[in-house]
Amino acid sequence: MFVDANSTGTDPNNADSDNDGFDDGREVDNASNPNDPADKPPFTSVTSLGTGTAALLGGDLTDPENDGVEGNNPGAGNWNSLNWNWVHVTASSEEYFGNFGGSEGAFDVFDNTVGAGQTKWCCNGPPQNITVEFASPVSLESFTVTSGNDVPDRDPLTWGIYGSNDGVSFTPIFEQDDDVTLWTQRLEVLLFTLPKVAPPYRFLRYEVTRTVVNHQINEIEFFGATRESRLALDVEHSPDVPGALRLTWPSNPAKQYDVLVSADLSSPIESWAELEGSQNITADPSGTNTLDIDRPFPGLGFLAIRAKDPPPLFSEDFENGDGGWTNVTNDPAGNTEWQFGTPNGSGPTSGADGSANAWSTNLGDYGP
Repeated sequence: MFVDANSTGTDPNNADSDNDGFDDGREVDNASNPNDPADKPPFTSVTSLGTGTAALLGGDLTDPENDGVEGNNPGAGNWNSLNWNWVHVTASSEEYFGNFGGSEGAFDVFDNTVGAGQTKWCCNGPPQNITVEFASPVSLESFTVTSGNDVPDRDPLTWGIYGSNDGVSFTPIFEQDDDVTLWTQRLEVLLFTLPKVAPPYRFLRYEVTRTVVNHQINEIEFFGATRESRLALDVEHSPDVPGALRLTWPSNPAKQYDVLVSADLSSPIESWAELEGSQNITADPSGTNTLDIDRPFPGLGFLAIRAKDPPPLFSEDFENGDGGWTNVTNDPAGNTEWQFGTPNGSGPTSGADGSANAWSTNLGDYGP
């Protein structure tokens, strides 16, 4: 609706005026702004892109350069030899590309090709899953799933996309449960646009638990942002502590974390103050840290997470005589004096009553 020169309404020639993947009418019906791409309705948009290889978007997270090569499964950590941008990929069955270990393998869902035979994953029955591990966490924004060429009864009915940071515990990103397939054509590419960017995960999984008979899909593409350069910090009201904020961020067991605060954005993050009591936070084994804090400011304020290397474990062999250590003799006979190198004495060679469970530092008589 046209209001004035500054509020011209939606584009009558474009069903999606802000190009956010959601039709204007559905945005209005769900109280989101059809002219603001950052304001999306609270549901996943599903759009048909057409059929066949030409309908794929290409350049997804598994193969941004579109130069992945099908070949024998090289195992964990060796996929760079085939130009794929994952660390590892695993599946519940048929862990291979077609013609490289069997027929119609699970890895064919990432071969950038839509068609029959060795371009699809088929035909074991559910439950089935395939999981991709990335070098750095990725935040999924959208994805495509393409139907197979065979009967619709093999299409997934109960299925979803899931994320994880440890490869063990998976969190739903998108789930679908319907008695009717979403695909209206064979070899159809459907684009699923999420209502908001998913949290960062190192593992993305497609999983199906129900079809009419057997299972097949042709292709999967994942789209989103990698989190290599900075941590993604999610801030919300704590559901457990009234008035508090809940911070959530992906964590690495090799790092420690500090919470930084600032009343404004006029200074660089490096100069922000540390939040008292929120330093040297260790990584959660799950790969995601959650922390409830009191509001650092009564009004507007800003938060950041700083990752840092933990201090090295203390180690000293006392052999170099440096480092501020002083040799002290603390028994009258002088038998406890530290000796550099190999001590002269043998130390105890047996325990009480001849026990063999005695060990020595190889110093001699310990003295009284």
